[in-house]
Amino acid sequence: MVDEELNFTHLVVDGDSVEVTDIEGRKEGKLISLTTVQALKYGIADGTTETFEDVLEQLDLSDAKVVDLTVNWSEKLVRFLTDPTVSSLLMTLGFLGLLFEIQSPGWGIPGTVGLVCLSLFFGSTFLTELATMTELLIIGVGIALILVEVLVIPGFGLVGVLGGITIMGGLFMMLLPGHPLPTDISSASWGFTIAVIGGLIAIYLLAKALIRTEFWKKITLPLSEKSSEGYSTSIGLEGLVGQMGIAASDLRPSGWAVVGAEKIFVVTEGEFVENGDDVQILSVDGNRIVVRKVNNKD
Repeated sequence: MVDEELNFTHLVVDGDSVEVTDIEGRKEGKLISLTTVQALKYGIADGTTETFEDVLEQLDLSDAKVVDLTVNWSEKLVRFLTDPTVSSLLMTLGFLGLLFEIQSPGWGIPGTVGLVCLSLFFGSTFLTELATMTELLIIGVGIALILVEVLVIPGFGLVGVLGGITIMGGLFMMLLPGHPLPTDISSASWGFTIAVIGGLIAIYLLAKALIRTEFWKKITLPLSEKSSEGYSTSIGLEGLVGQMGIAASDLRPSGWAVVGAEKIFVVTEGEFVENGDDVQILSVDGNRIVVRKVNNKD
């Protein structure tokens, strides 16, 4: 009844082989479905009843105690929280709340909201057994990779990217039941996509808000230091202008030169100067020292 590639011509009813001609699903390409009359005719059903009480009477259970099970408010709440879209939003809001809290002094509303959202996310997934030790271990490995990237390896490269992908994979797995159906995967993918896009938009807005805070101004230099205001990048070599020296390496066009007792890094006007050639300092601008090759004939 669930495979349209199956087909049949006969059924065995009470030990007799009966040819079947009135069931549409006997043909390949159609699912088997029976009416009440057909189910009784071919022995698939034992009988028919109109009410639940009639069923109990036919089963000789008329005196049985009947307990009606209904979904209570807590089960409805957990179902709501574990909906892929809702749980994805809880996850996103949780992490964003903590990010907002990090950029502000003390402890306030963003951090509290973030912790509540993450508690609801992880708590509901644990209650429904969507979260297992496997998912938690995967997320832990991802966090460890990011910590290695931040604390051990300079920059942000392959290890950090792998850590981020691992965490995302673990969080996505937490949105799926133990034996997911195609509809479960589809709804989880949709909810996860919404969470990721929402998170990226929120991070962008957070970055724009962050640059306006006092915290950002303390760790950055918002003003430019202009020479007209008395700022200078000089390293005290202006007195070398016009002096002669010798190239201590090939200048292509930059390299080392020895002027008097000092070995300094210089650059030519674009010409190639070989190691050992005489050079003259033309100008000094901060730490940029321009030289020109001088022919010994001159």
